[in-house]
Amino acid sequence: MAATAKGRTGINDSLAIFPHNGIAAFNRWEFRMDKLRSLIHDESGATAIEYGLIAALISVAAIAAMTKVGTHLSTTFSTVASNLGR
Repeated sequence: MAATAKGRTGINDSLAIFPHNGIAAFNRWEFRMDKLRSLIHDESGATAIEYGLIAALISVAAIAAMTKVGTHLSTTFSTVASNLGR
């Protein structure tokens, strides 16, 4: 790396000329990695998804049960109506 006007060379040159590239950039990178780690270990979203899946399963079971009961009920009313019509 070429020498600067003050005679410095190496990585410290960029720190002196562009202070945003030094420790602050490393701290931002470290902060982003910490956020990524916390998102990976966060299980609150997984719990919400599990509750959603349970609610969907209950809904499907309820719809299936009501359909079956509705079919039997329709048959029963048809039988009663035909017997009353005699």
